[in-house]
Amino acid sequence: MAKKPRGYVGSVTVGQEVGGMRHEAVPFPETKEEIERLVIETFGRALDRTTREKFGITGFTKISSENDLDCRVHSTRGDWLMDLVECVPATLSGGSHETAPNAYVCGEMADRMIELIRAKSDKYAALKINPWLLMYATAWQFMPTNHEFTVVEHALINAPPQLGHVFFLYLSSGGQGGVTLLHPVGPDERQRVLEANIPQLRAGTIVLADLRKGHMVVRDGKAVADFPLGRVKW
Repeated sequence: MAKKPRGYVGSVTVGQEVGGMRHEAVPFPETKEEIERLVIETFGRALDRTTREKFGITGFTKISSENDLDCRVHSTRGDWLMDLVECVPATLSGGSHETAPNAYVCGEMADRMIELIRAKSDKYAALKINPWLLMYATAWQFMPTNHEFTVVEHALINAPPQLGHVFFLYLSSGGQGGVTLLHPVGPDERQRVLEANIPQLRAGTIVLADLRKGHMVVRDGKAVADFPLGRVKW
């Protein structure tokens, strides 16, 4: 089975002393099938108790032969189907995950996420299926922030996709992660999004730091973490 391109995603633990910084990468497998299995397992661990109880979730099963869907979500109320999609730019300017720039325009990243969601929605609407969609990234340069989430949520509120729920999973080291629900959002989040200045958010530039290049330095007699930004051109 062919290797699947992936970059670096991980976490950093900062100590008080100079040199007290430890990096830990997510150990991505080599194939798409194995990476998706890792994503599903992490998603299951990352869901909070409230979400689990809301849906009555009891477990997940990786599948690969049902209308290209990737997972079956088991619950006390029956099963849901779920598809996975990796969040990457349509064109990798740097040629690979590893060499891609660490800056992007918020609106461009949000539009790419919306494009991926709409493509899945159109596909499954034609098949009369209403699955969940789980988005994720395997490179730190492609990690969206709350600004992109707001722009995406705004678009999905105004034109809902033919998908049951849309989630984004942040992968972290130690088998951990964080989950953001992008669709449908609750009433408080809906109000926040509809009141947001979307044009201003879209115009912003997001610059991310490579955690692997961080180090401890002494400033004003104290050890602090320093993360140089390095290249930023998109």
